[in-house]
Amino acid sequence: MLLNACPSGKKHQGYLIILIFLVSILIKCEDETPVPREYPRISSTDIENISDSGAIFSADLYSLGNEKVIEHGFVWGLYPITGIEQGERIFLGSPQKTGVFNAKIRTTLLEGRDYYVKPFAKTESRFIYGPEAKFISLGSKAPVITGFSPDSAGWSDTISVYGRNFSWLSNEVFLNEVRLAIIKCTDTCIQARIESSVNNIENTVSVSVTGNKATYQKKKLRLIPPSIIDFYPKRSYWKDTITLTGKHIGYITASGNYVSLGSVKCSVSYAYLCDSIVKVIIPQNVNIRFSDVILKLNSFTLKYKDQFELNPPYFTISPKEGTWGSVLTLTGRFNPDKSRSTISFNNTPAVVSSVSETKMSVTVPDLLSDAKSVIKYTVDPFTVVSSDTFSIKPPLIETVTPVSGCYGTIVTIKGRDFGNSPAVSFGVNKPLILSYNDSVINARVPFCSPAVYNIKITNRMLTSEGLSEFTVTEGEWSKIQLASDLIWSESNSYNNSSFGFSVKGKGYLLPIEGYIYSFDPVTNTLNRDVLNSLGSGSSFTVMNDTCYIISNSSIYRFENGFTQIGTINYCRNGVAFSTPGYVYYGLSNDPQYYSTNVRLYKYNLKTGNSTLISNFPGSKYTYPIASQQINNKAYILFNDRSFYEYDPVLNQWNVKQSLPGSSNIYGTCSFVLNNNIYIGCGRNTASGGKIYEEIYSYDIAANNWQLKTTFPGEPRYKTANFVINGKAYIGFGLNSKQETLREINIYDPND
Repeated sequence: MLLNACPSGKKHQGYLIILIFLVSILIKCEDETPVPREYPRISSTDIENISDSGAIFSADLYSLGNEKVIEHGFVWGLYPITGIEQGERIFLGSPQKTGVFNAKIRTTLLEGRDYYVKPFAKTESRFIYGPEAKFISLGSKAPVITGFSPDSAGWSDTISVYGRNFSWLSNEVFLNEVRLAIIKCTDTCIQARIESSVNNIENTVSVSVTGNKATYQKKKLRLIPPSIIDFYPKRSYWKDTITLTGKHIGYITASGNYVSLGSVKCSVSYAYLCDSIVKVIIPQNVNIRFSDVILKLNSFTLKYKDQFELNPPYFTISPKEGTWGSVLTLTGRFNPDKSRSTISFNNTPAVVSSVSETKMSVTVPDLLSDAKSVIKYTVDPFTVVSSDTFSIKPPLIETVTPVSGCYGTIVTIKGRDFGNSPAVSFGVNKPLILSYNDSVINARVPFCSPAVYNIKITNRMLTSEGLSEFTVTEGEWSKIQLASDLIWSESNSYNNSSFGFSVKGKGYLLPIEGYIYSFDPVTNTLNRDVLNSLGSGSSFTVMNDTCYIISNSSIYRFENGFTQIGTINYCRNGVAFSTPGYVYYGLSNDPQYYSTNVRLYKYNLKTGNSTLISNFPGSKYTYPIASQQINNKAYILFNDRSFYEYDPVLNQWNVKQSLPGSSNIYGTCSFVLNNNIYIGCGRNTASGGKIYEEIYSYDIAANNWQLKTTFPGEPRYKTANFVINGKAYIGFGLNSKQETLREINIYDPND
């Protein structure tokens, strides 16, 4: 039994395998069966009844698909359609069945233009478009306005216009002729913003689509004009901020609009600008106390009922004491326009160096003559006076260095509040002030009898306090003050200098013109002598207590007057020196070219003949400014500070050490004491050049210069000098202002 069963089981197994194979084939074939689409389908886009009133679009929605269709319609435009947002559109709602649908298009079509049209259906998840059609438009009708809201609005407000046949893309909304900015639109509603260029109170509403314009006739939109509600503060100062509140005032920034106080326009603070708030700065050129607040917005000019009041300035003073030239700080409120501000101390005008809204710097005026004063500030429309009083402080001397010295010693006085034009006195004697500021004065001890003196500083009406004693001692310098009306003639030119000499125990001072003065060293008196009949540019030499003078083409001997003793080769502004029986002269200077005639002549006093004996070996473009002789040798200084020795015996020129210094010089003083040559003072040849006070001594044997002394008085040039009894007398001279100094300073190196 078991053997018979096995073959039969194998047969049934084969049938089972075949059955499974057939079932698998059937299942596979079912997987490849197409599934119907789930979205709607549209075909057959047609354009019909094309006219100047529009056209009719139609299409066939032949399948609704398996998704719910929530909208369908058409989209059209001037270019091929790629999406719903690219063209005008019309929505026909949710279709209830398949079939042909159409729409009458009566707007947004331009005449003679090509248009592209696509039908569409919209499900909850997608847009489905039908085939695109193209046609040439013959035009369309104007849109229809059914109403608008609100009935009144202001600038920047939004209005809504209702109707039909509007464009989704190209609407224009007008209030009268002013086009509004479109915010949002559909084919039945347009939202637009009212521009500030709308200036009429009553305005007609119009909508234009593709050149077709519709105007609403049933009512007009009323413009709510801008208005000022209030402003604050009602009183304030220049450059403060005023805040205006109102309605529709934010367009103040437009061209031609402004806020003004009276006729003065204000600058707007843009950081705080909005439709209801405007902040402006009070202009610094407001010059009246009360002003109308005026707001100009396009065609509207608004004036608030209350006026703005400008507050008067006020201030305090710091410091409350000082001196002339002191800078004070006024703190308070001011007009920042410096050109409008005037300050005075009592009635003396002062200089305003800087001013802002809250601070002002002023300088105490030089002309202030009051010890105490109030400060008056004037700026239209106000004049205010300080409640504080400013006082000029008296000078205070703290130190004097040194505390003793002779005539000409430099004294340094330190302290405070010296002012800008201090006067210093040693008792009743006035020193030469070399330099000063508010705390330091450098001055030379004036010539006065040896004694103890109180130093005082006066800054006009107030005299110094504090340490002041100084001891004046004997020194190597002394002075004789001459009458202020004494007549003395001097020239500022490089040439034509006055000169002096001494013979028979008296000194003689010769101006370039006028009377000669004789000086008696016993009585220290100066007397007018004979008239100087010589021409300018003379030179002289003294031999055997007799003075010989070279003047142009003549030689003179001076003995209580001038006696011509001969004629010579022309010499002017040259040099002269002498040896027994002879007068040497030459190196005449040409004042036009500032060059020197290099010839040197010897005049024989016995025969009256002149002989050319030498030519100067140096530059002819220098000229002599001083000459002296020692031991029958001449020593000549030139304007470039070069220094030469001439030996008449050897007829030889020798170059010596130059006078210390670097700049060209003229108008020096020169004299011989103790067999040494002294040269000093003078002036730099440059325009406005420095006047020197140093006096150098030349040692012939050592061939060197040493600074020997400093002139004790006011620096000067073009002095007239002579020596008597081992003392040098330096008379007259010009100062930096080219004023004649009427005094004789006496130098005695043996003191």
